[in-house]
Amino acid sequence: MAFEKVLAIDPLGNTIVTDTSAGATGQTAVSGAVTIYAVYADNSGGGAKAYVKLYNNATPTSGTNNPDVVLMIPAGAARQYSFPEGIPLATALTYACVTTGGTTGTSGCNIPITIVLE
Repeated sequence: MAFEKVLAIDPLGNTIVTDTSAGATGQTAVSGAVTIYAVYADNSGGGAKAYVKLYNNATPTSGTNNPDVVLMIPAGAARQYSFPEGIPLATALTYACVTTGGTTGTSGCNIPITIVLE
């Protein structure tokens, strides 16, 4: 898993979190309060649907803890999800990517994702 957090060069001063191979193990991108404005995920090389799960929890367990947001990425496709009003998380932002939607799923899909935060 290659995880990178950088300060975006834009007038809003957004932070961009990029992971070139997001999987089932939760990756804490931010500890503390944060607002999510966009998520981009590329499953163009995948043969099955992928589910990006976002948690307001610093230490969630995929398949056990309920995600706050679940985004489906079709097999063989990329998707951009935008949240103009933002999704505020008070505790932390942790994400995981699995092959099963809802609260279940422990099999990682290992796809590139990008999350835009403020």
